[in-house]
Amino acid sequence: MSAIATMDDIQKMAETIAKSSLFGLSNPTQVAALMLVAQAEGRHPATAAKEYHIINGKPALRADAMLARFQKAGGSVRWTKSSDTEVAGIFSHPQGGELEVRWTAERAAKAQLKSPTWARFPQQMLRARCISEGVRAVFPVVIEGVYAIEEAEDMEQEKQPNAADAIAVADVSAPAVRKSAKEALKEAAEKAAGVKEVEAVPVSPAEEVSDWIDQARDAAAMGATAEELKAKACEKFGGEQFLPSEVKAVLLELWNAQKRTEGGENA
Repeated sequence: MSAIATMDDIQKMAETIAKSSLFGLSNPTQVAALMLVAQAEGRHPATAAKEYHIINGKPALRADAMLARFQKAGGSVRWTKSSDTEVAGIFSHPQGGELEVRWTAERAAKAQLKSPTWARFPQQMLRARCISEGVRAVFPVVIEGVYAIEEAEDMEQEKQPNAADAIAVADVSAPAVRKSAKEALKEAAEKAAGVKEVEAVPVSPAEEVSDWIDQARDAAAMGATAEELKAKACEKFGGEQFLPSEVKAVLLELWNAQKRTEGGENA
């Protein structure tokens, strides 16, 4: 374990990481809390920035970090299938035995997993689900109850109401004068949206870019290559010549990280 960092050091590092926006963490207090968790686990506080993400105010562990912890603890995984519709792997650990975990597009649909990242990176999301389920079942001590980012995102989506749900629970014990179907649908949609009138809320270009960068970083953490992310970015923004400078910078950063990783594996 590295030397214990003081609270002042942690606060300074947290502010620097939050201001950089490099890791999708923008709240210094949340970053500092994650750093304290990392230090308590015997790792350098700064490692929290590359392993964790905040989803709905709660820490979530990146799938690749979850798998790395599992392997460092003596676990292993052998992937038997990997495509956009199915991912399967056999997870094993000396203390936890062996288990084959399989996630398919059909299973994800049945579980109503519908975060936006599923449409863009289905294979990486299926792999992340396999990792979280396999590690949690075979050797859960390495994650200790922390959810994977992908699980947390899907949980957040499940909390969002929709018009159909609102109609299903509409109050049918109202006065004798019944609303027309059109009025009931409008009221249900308003309840689901949380506003008095249903209006489309435009997403600003800055928010769109920021959302894409967050999703790209998560996809990269789950194994997406820089080339795949660039292709997705060009599709999203209408071509390479229209890529925002922030997106280009992130793609370059991910490309460099990928090359460093490939160089380490070939060494």
